Amino acid sequence: MPIPAGVGTHLQLFAFGFQKNSPYLGLFNYYLKKMDEKGATHKILASYKVPDQQCPDYKGKALGFNSCITAFIVIFCGLFVALAMFAAEQVTRCMNISMPTYDTLIPKTAQPHLATHMAAEIDELKRDKEEIQKRIEDLQNKLDSISEYH
Repeated sequence: MPIPAGVGTHLQLFAFGFQKNSPYLGLFNYYLKKMDEKGATHKILASYKVPDQQCPDYKGKALGFNSCITAFIVIFCGLFVALAMFAAEQVTRCMNISMPTYDTLIPKTAQPHLATHMAAEIDELKRDKEEIQKRIEDLQNKLDSISEYH
């Protein structure tokens, strides 16, 4: 049940909540009407009004849709790609299509060559590891010898 805010054009902009059958409703409406007659409500509304643009070159002007449409296009393209990938995953899952693996992506003739290359890299990394461990031992020995003198 709406509570009448009073009579007058400006008073309809204000709404105040009261308890049902409040004894203060008449008194409140009376003073609201007095405020409207004296122009106090207009002053209150004017004090909260947003001032007009002061910059002559309109640098502070709000962005419109046309000035940021590129961002929306990028977002919707990304959304479209994501939905397409999701649909492709669901279709492949429903059709029991297996995803490509190492064996299917690389031809059988190239696999032995890759294995040899990978083994050579592993050997090189092992040599590097041994050199690093030797260097750590040397530094540890130097540190121990320094700490003996102090």
